[in-house]
Amino acid sequence: MFEKLFLIFVEVFSEVCSLDPQGLVGFYKGITASYFGISETVVHFVIYEAIKAKLMAYRSGQPTDSKSSRDFLEFMMAGAVSKTIASCIAYPHGKCLPRQY
Repeated sequence: MFEKLFLIFVEVFSEVCSLDPQGLVGFYKGITASYFGISETVVHFVIYEAIKAKLMAYRSGQPTDSKSSRDFLEFMMAGAVSKTIASCIAYPHGKCLPRQY
């Protein structure tokens, strides 16, 4: 199974390298842009975890173990705020990447 997948990978790799006049360099041409694209997700989760930690610290004085709709809304807002900030930071990447090719 893995041997077949490896052979397919080698075939595709060699075909792409032979089609591109730049060869192996052309194959990896957009890899840095792809890595920068991951940064939005990283920023989103870091900000979300920081907001979540602040919410949990704020709640530490409140002795309740039950989940409520308020908990859900607070964490949904934390996710929305962190995603908005991450999108604003990574927006130039989203605009520049399609123009690169």
